[in-house]
Amino acid sequence: MICRTAALAALLAGAASAQTDFTSLTPEERAAFHGELRAVLLAHPEIVRNALAPAPYADEIAKDKAIIARHSEALFGTHDFAFIGPPGDALEELAALGAEHGLSFARHRLSDLPALAAALDLTEPPFYIFRDVIYRGAMPAIVLERELSRMAGER
Repeated sequence: MICRTAALAALLAGAASAQTDFTSLTPEERAAFHGELRAVLLAHPEIVRNALAPAPYADEIAKDKAIIARHSEALFGTHDFAFIGPPGDALEELAALGAEHGLSFARHRLSDLPALAAALDLTEPPFYIFRDVIYRGAMPAIVLERELSRMAGER
C-alpha cells in the first residue's frame, strides 16, 4: 500500500513539476494513473465517503434560508438586509458599514416579527439577517464588513 501511495504521489509530483496536462497523458501513463488512483480509493473508501457527505448543518441551513425567503417582505421590504435588536453600538456600527457600501437595512424589534422569531428560534438579539444567512449575537466589524462587501459586489 505504501508503495502504491508513493507511486501515485510520485506520478502527481512529476506531473506537477513538469506542468503536465493530465488530459495529454499517453495511454500508458493514463492507465498507470488510473490504476494507482483506483488502488488508493479502494484502500481508502473514506475519501469518497467524505467527499460525498453533505456539509455539516446543511439541512438546518436550507431550512433557515426557506424561512427567510417566506418572511422576506416583512423582513427586508425594499432594503438589502435586516437588523433585529435594540439601539446601541451594534446598530450604529452596522449603519456606518452599510452606508459605506451603499446598502440599506430594515431595523426591527423582536416583537415586530413573532412568527419569524418563533420559526428561527430568535430569542436573544441582536440578529443580522441577510437573504442567505443569519448572524446571531453581536458580530465583529470584520464579519459584517465581509458580508456587506460580498453583497455590494453582487449588485
